[in-house]
This record gives sequence, structure tokens and C-alpha cells, in this order.
Amino acid sequence: GGIELLNSEPTEYIEFTGSGINIVASALNIQAPVRMTSTLNVSGVDVVSHTHSGVQSGGSNTGGVIA
Repeated sequence: GGIELLNSEPTEYIEFTGSGINIVASALNIQAPVRMTSTLNVSGVDVVSHTHSGVQSGGSNTGGVIA
């Protein structure tokens, strides 16, 4: 709220759309356990069913996430 001339367009906000919630932020920090009951998509990749080809099963671990 406020006088339009004194306030610039927000760069971070939470928008309630009626069919979901949009969060626009430079970072989102959650300091609590997160429970999900739906699919999580990260940059268009479904991390629940995402697979890699050319990998053999066994007792070894994969490398870490590359940022």
C-alpha cells in the first residue's frame, strides 16, 4: 500500500492467485521440516523420478549436486 509515487514496484513478493501461490524472491530460506504430497519440479526436472543413463547399480554413491 501507500502513495504510488513513493513506492516502487516490488521485486520480492508472495502472490495468492486463487489456484496457487507464487513466491518471487532472490532466495527462500525455510527453517523447518518440509513435507510434500505432490511432485517437486526443479528447473523442469522431476527429482523424484529423475534418472541417469549409463549408471551401474551397486554399493557406491554418486557425486554431489553441481550448482
